[in-house]
Amino acid sequence: MNTTTALAAFALALTPVSTEGDPTPPPALEVLAEITVAEDHSMDSYDRDTFAPTGWIDATGNDCTTREDILARDLDDATLQTNGCTVEYGQTTGAYSGEPIEHIQGSSQVDIDHVVAVGQAWRNGAHTWNEKTRQAFYQDQENLIAVSASQNQAKGAKDATEYLPPNQGTYCQYAAVTVYIKDKYDLAMNPAEHEFIADLLADPECAETPAAPAQAIYTSNWQAQPDTPQPLNATTALADLPSQLSLGVALLATGAILILALSRKARKFIFRTTKRSARRAVRKSIRALTK
Repeated sequence: MNTTTALAAFALALTPVSTEGDPTPPPALEVLAEITVAEDHSMDSYDRDTFAPTGWIDATGNDCTTREDILARDLDDATLQTNGCTVEYGQTTGAYSGEPIEHIQGSSQVDIDHVVAVGQAWRNGAHTWNEKTRQAFYQDQENLIAVSASQNQAKGAKDATEYLPPNQGTYCQYAAVTVYIKDKYDLAMNPAEHEFIADLLADPECAETPAAPAQAIYTSNWQAQPDTPQPLNATTALADLPSQLSLGVALLATGAILILALSRKARKFIFRTTKRSARRAVRKSIRALTK
């Protein structure tokens, strides 16, 4: 570990960390700055079946399919009727349409939409993934939301430059979820999409919208899925330091004093940046091992 990395780790250790996730997620506009900008990959070899050969599965171990989990999560509690895992009936106001939608088992107006569509993910980096990673993306509840079937079909695999929900009240959060998912999976944005979302999030109404999973479009009562491994702490940060680098330890002490002198906003920025970088490195390592 070099001195710069050690300083960053020590800065992270000095920042209070919740084991239940970051209680103050960063603004999506801040996360957007870390998204790779690249031209879209060709769709010539695209095969949706490599993402979900058998469709919705029980990805969480609760004996219910991902579709049933999302229906139960997003439909209004007051109208929800279930029989085990099967959601027999429910209503909600469609996040995209802004109009009432009704789910009746066997005859539903509700679809489950990938906010970052599977085809869009392919264009932006998923073409390099193995089948296990594609399956995980397809079933990831943080990228899924119950919407009207008509809006799901209208959206298809379009990005934000080609489709925005008719319900303008969701614009900020829709863009923020897109940023959250693309950051989570290290997916790129083409130049037009990146510029479009940057302009949208720069609007005063959207500027403080946090990068958050799809459920946040419906409710502020959401919690991100935990990342692995646990955030760094002082013990693990110091344990990684080579014992012979006494000079590095001295620099760490100096750095600690400087960090404590920084404003609270600056400390939060250091924490967020280091934490996201660590998570991104872990995800890349996991994907490399599963290829």
